[in-house]
Amino acid sequence: MNKKLTIAILTFIVAQISFAQDGEDWRLYRSDKKAKKDTVRHTQAFERSVSKRGKIKIIQSSDIALLDSMKKEYPTLPSGYRVQIYFGKREEARDKKAEFLKEYPEMGAYISYLAPNFRLRVGDFRNRLECDGFKKEIEPMFPGSYIVQDKIELPPLRKSDSE
Repeated sequence: MNKKLTIAILTFIVAQISFAQDGEDWRLYRSDKKAKKDTVRHTQAFERSVSKRGKIKIIQSSDIALLDSMKKEYPTLPSGYRVQIYFGKREEARDKKAEFLKEYPEMGAYISYLAPNFRLRVGDFRNRLECDGFKKEIEPMFPGSYIVQDKIELPPLRKSDSE
């Protein structure tokens, strides 16, 4: 009899615990369902408000407007390729630049400083294939030159004949 009573009590306790968890889950489900309804209701209200025509007023610092105008005036340079033909002392970089411009006056030549040396990069190529062809052309005059990725200058726009 004692065993039967103990088993009955344990069964009752286990049943109560499992029902309590089910009740808790049911309440969570119910609150999730309510949250979903609220979300749908808010979304519908937002869609109704968006469908109406209105005016947008932008409030911003004057510094933001200044930065925006500067960006339009000084746009960032596009990425491209150049051929680096020299890396070393300033005087030698200037001499190499003059030597290069004597042969290729239409081509851009740029000296930049990378501590403690100066580098001479030439050309403004949009793709690597064009740059590689030019590198092969100047290699006899400037051995050891190599292609580098860099910000390039765009060529000046030509005026059309119709203008």
